[in-house]
Parts: sequence; structure tokens; C-alpha cells
Amino acid sequence: MTELITDVVTHVGAETPTWVTVSLDGAHLRVEVRDPDPRRFPAQEQGPDRCQAVRRGVTIHDYGKTSWCELATGLPATERPAADPRVAGAEAVLTLYGRGPAAGRTGSPLARAASEEAATELIADLLHWLQAHGTDPDTALDRAQIRFESGFVRT
Repeated sequence: MTELITDVVTHVGAETPTWVTVSLDGAHLRVEVRDPDPRRFPAQEQGPDRCQAVRRGVTIHDYGKTSWCELATGLPATERPAADPRVAGAEAVLTLYGRGPAAGRTGSPLARAASEEAATELIADLLHWLQAHGTDPDTALDRAQIRFESGFVRT
């Protein structure tokens, strides 16, 4: 994800509006970064310091482009993510965060406790990130709690 966003900043500009989507489809995690500039990025170099994607590409649209990559999750292709996309997204982020795979539903009690601790660490790190970018962490937590209780879903 960082590489795709860095490409937008480097090749399009730091102030460019950018949208990020993460989805999980069985054995693959797909990361998409969309921006309003339809020009392609220069050819991407491959190597140990570059994105370790199984597949990657750029899709051009009338309104801009979407750069994407798919990463192997290590999950069997037959294992499906949770029906709720919010849960599946959270599991994907925990896996990317380097604390996974998230074992909240099917793992041992120890794996579940480790996943819960990883989720708590991620929330704390996100609160630090919000504060570093000028957002009051308590306000963000209040908004998140309201959305959680209302079942708010992003579209």
C-alpha cells in the first residue's frame, strides 16, 4: 500500500486526492489506490526491495486511474473471508500489519488472544497516527464508537 501511495505522491503530486481500498478474496489481499490523473506510472521495477505482489497493474478510467496489487495471504483458496466486509477488512489489515493472520474465529485460545492483542496495538498505533496529524484521538474514538453502535457501513 505504501508503495502505491508513494507512486501517486512521486508521479502525480503530494496534494493529489487519493482513495485506498483493501479487499480480501480467499487467498489474495487486493490493495487499490485510485487518483484522478489518468497517466500511467513509469514501469515498476521488481526486486527484493519492491512490492512482493502476486499480481499488480494499473486500470485507466475516464476519471483517473487505479493502481492495484494482490498479495498472497497464506489462506487456502477455499477459505472464505467473513460475510461482513468490515470484519474481513479488519482481518486483512491485521495480517498486513504483520501481526497475523488474524485468528479471531477459528484459532486456538492462544492465537485468539494474540490476535486481540494485535488489534489493540493497531488501534493504539492508529490513535498515535491521528494525533500526529492533528486529530484529537478521543474525538476519533467517539466517532468510531458511534459508527460501531449504529452499524455504519462505508460505501
